[in-house]
Amino acid sequence: MDMATGTLHRWTKSGGEEVLGEIPGRAGGLGFLPNGDMLIVSMDQHVIWRRSTDGELTQHADISAYCGGHANDMMVTPDGYAYVGNFGFDYHAFHRENANSHLYKPPGPPSTRVVCIAPDGTIAGTGPDMLFPNGTVQLPGGSVVVAETLRLQLTECDVDDGGVLVNPRPYAKLMPEFLWKQLNSGSPLGTIVRTAAGVLENPHIANALPISLAPDGIALDSDGRSIWIANATRAEVVLVKPGGHVVERIRTGNKTLDVELGGDNGRTLFCATTINDDPTIGGPARKGCIEIIDLEGA
Repeated sequence: MDMATGTLHRWTKSGGEEVLGEIPGRAGGLGFLPNGDMLIVSMDQHVIWRRSTDGELTQHADISAYCGGHANDMMVTPDGYAYVGNFGFDYHAFHRENANSHLYKPPGPPSTRVVCIAPDGTIAGTGPDMLFPNGTVQLPGGSVVVAETLRLQLTECDVDDGGVLVNPRPYAKLMPEFLWKQLNSGSPLGTIVRTAAGVLENPHIANALPISLAPDGIALDSDGRSIWIANATRAEVVLVKPGGHVVERIRTGNKTLDVELGGDNGRTLFCATTINDDPTIGGPARKGCIEIIDLEGA
């Protein structure tokens, strides 16, 4: 999918690139229903489109009542439940004028919720309050892990009988607790911490220092517990264990927004990268790409 144009692409080894079509608005997350139909998020229209196997496009769900900002990443489970995150506010407008760290000045960034959609397109409910719920994966036991980009945390939730996320708890904290508390503090020390964090957001500094780790798209590793993170602040993908221990960091060519694990051997990373995630900058530049990393040869 091309987030700037809403164009859907498919690549195969034998056929190369194929353009499947377009959706109204900017394309976000995608997934597949059990019958093979594709679901695609329209970020700005807050609609989930359903593309049948014959190419027909219909509206699957309207989530505009639940989105505080652009709709975003989506996971579709094998039984057809879809989980869609959203920004919670106009993040790009804020970031054009401010460093990310300024979001944490009390009262902090607005929270929002993952929208849970039943297989027939009805809204099953919404999950707990989160800070910029982004990439999502389902663990082998059935619980769901959500990347809370602005909480700097992977959060695990159970799934109730209606398919709704409940009982949130940390799966992997990606910032030391002391720093997290100070980042959100209204004290003079909190101001100092936010100022220092703002300096570290400079791309040249961020790419040189492996400090910040804001999870964007995520993918479950082949061990069924560790999770690959597309780091929204640096040009890298990072493998973390439950609890947040960093196992491996792999550099990418540009800022990484999403990551998937697959390939013939199940050990190939497909990383979506761009020079800038702001659509007014990254879109016109046309510099986004899919970077492929063979873990067996890395």
